[in-house]
This record gives sequence, C-alpha cells and structure tokens, in this order.
Amino acid sequence: MLALLIGWLIGGPVAFGTFLSVFLIGPVMQASLEFWRSRVQVWENDAVARQHPHTFTA
Repeated sequence: MLALLIGWLIGGPVAFGTFLSVFLIGPVMQASLEFWRSRVQVWENDAVARQHPHTFTA
C-alpha cells in the first residue's frame, strides 16, 4: 500500500488493476503459503517414514 501511495505521489499511473493487485496479493499469498506448508509437511513425513519404516507402523 505504501509503495502504491509513493508511486502515485511521484506521478505514476494508478488504475483499477493497481488497487486490485494491492488488496488481493495478501490473501492470495496467505492461501498459497498455507497450501504449500501443508504439502511440505506431508512430504517430510513421508520421507521420514521411508527412512524409518519400523518406527511409524500403524
């Protein structure tokens, strides 16, 4: 948001797409990080289970 304001103050163009990207990038990044964090955790758990097969028997 600050970068948008500074860009506008020095004469840069500000349009609908600019506002849209400024306000949507946070929620999109948050969802992406949560998705990949869960995927990495699954991958790590699978790797540990393959290295130690007798430890994680169900």
